Amino acid sequence: MRVSRRCAVALVATLIAGLAQAATDAVAHAKAMLAAGHAATAISTLDVYLAANPKDIEARFTRGVALAKAQRNAEAITAFTQLAADLPNVAEPYNNLASVYAAQGDYVKAHSALENALARNPNSVSARINLGDVYMALAEVEYQKAVKLDGTSTLAKSKLAALEGKQPEKVVVAQAAPASPPVRVEPPKAEVAKAPVAKLSPQAKAVVTKTAPANAVRVDEKSLAAFLQTWSSSWANGEVDRYLSLYDAKFEPSYHVTRADWTKARTRMLSERKNKKVTLRDIQWKALRDHVAVSFSLELGTEGQPPSVVPASLELVQTPEKAWRIVRESVRSS
Repeated sequence: MRVSRRCAVALVATLIAGLAQAATDAVAHAKAMLAAGHAATAISTLDVYLAANPKDIEARFTRGVALAKAQRNAEAITAFTQLAADLPNVAEPYNNLASVYAAQGDYVKAHSALENALARNPNSVSARINLGDVYMALAEVEYQKAVKLDGTSTLAKSKLAALEGKQPEKVVVAQAAPASPPVRVEPPKAEVAKAPVAKLSPQAKAVVTKTAPANAVRVDEKSLAAFLQTWSSSWANGEVDRYLSLYDAKFEPSYHVTRADWTKARTRMLSERKNKKVTLRDIQWKALRDHVAVSFSLELGTEGQPPSVVPASLELVQTPEKAWRIVRESVRSS
């Protein structure tokens, strides 16, 4: 049965923030390629990486997204089915299974996958929107069957016409308040000759939303900029101890990855890669009740390779000594 309005069930591009593992350079590069529309390149990059790191959940998930965008549906279904088995309490693999099934026109399986997603996370907005789209597609199929059975049914025809003419509503994205004047971030005064470059772009902006609670965390822009400079420079220079010290004791990298395993992965990442460039661009922050949410474009470069740029975010808290520490992080595709 033909469905005139294609049911576009959206893919989730990344796992929930708490499930994101250590973002290696290879995975970050693959996400950038995927965001730029180069799914085949992303798949090739991840195939090489996963051959040596087969248990990296974030890499496997990103590869599944890339397979789906490359319309390699059978492989994408296999990838997300395996992830669903390995992450039995996580909704995202089921949501993406639904997306692939819907792309094939199998709305019954898409419906079943979304029910599984919502059983694991009833508050998943993406799964509920996708389920609504699947219901609309299923309804169109049934109205078409009714018209075929009785071509004189004005009720069936009117319902079919109304559904076929209905356009999906645009998703309204909450907007931040107008930006305050740009805050220029001064580069470090002391630099080591030929050291890898880590910097904040001159266009970095601090944005405070007007909807912030009255008792929101107080933010000193200079100390926040200094913290981000320390975080990026310690990454670029491979300063493992300094880098790890910037993460709070309550930082949890994943529901399925221990802090010890995350520490090992980050230590290896910082130690093995030399001559890195780590640049934070388009920085914005929002003060909330118990933390500060910072978002930016993360540009990663390695000597001899083109840089990759991916959206990233950090959630920061202050210690009693007013030092900033990271409690959550996310690196994702656009």
